[in-house]
Amino acid sequence: MRCTGSARALSPSPRPARFSSTGTSQPTSQVRKPLGSSTPSSWTASRPNSRGFWTAGTIRRYRLVRRLRKRAKIIATLGPSSASEETVAAMMRAGADAFRVNFSHGSEEDWRKYARAVRDAERRLGRWVALMGDLTGPSVRLGDLIKPIYVKRGEVVELRMARQSNGEYVPVPLEEFFDGVEEGDELL
Repeated sequence: MRCTGSARALSPSPRPARFSSTGTSQPTSQVRKPLGSSTPSSWTASRPNSRGFWTAGTIRRYRLVRRLRKRAKIIATLGPSSASEETVAAMMRAGADAFRVNFSHGSEEDWRKYARAVRDAERRLGRWVALMGDLTGPSVRLGDLIKPIYVKRGEVVELRMARQSNGEYVPVPLEEFFDGVEEGDELL
């Protein structure tokens, strides 16, 4: 490798390395960090090496950091307190790349309001963002208990297809639940 005058001109180091009169790239003296320097040795993604030149490894790390920064996304969750266009626009200006709507809570009307706020803020700012829906998974909820039921460990409990109970059994209002269990099954 030969060092040309242009390579030395690109050196950001205040004290570039000196080269021998033969034109080889072997420096006659090295620029060293001051004793007790707190610069970490892994701090090469944005700085040249100690001689003031970018090495192949430094360039690879620099490119990797830039690529990872491009892939990272900031996702903000929308809810009742953040459903206005002004709030969404402020979150976009602060760096939000995507907005999440949790379909476990709220109504269809609420979800439409959230989507409208995001799309209106997009038009206003001239910047596109993603809108994500967090779908609810299957869940089994108990029905209403008029009287509380106290259960001890190991006790057998009766589950029935019902919306409410007076305390004699546990109501489960989901018919599909009973398709997956049989009498005598142990439930956790």
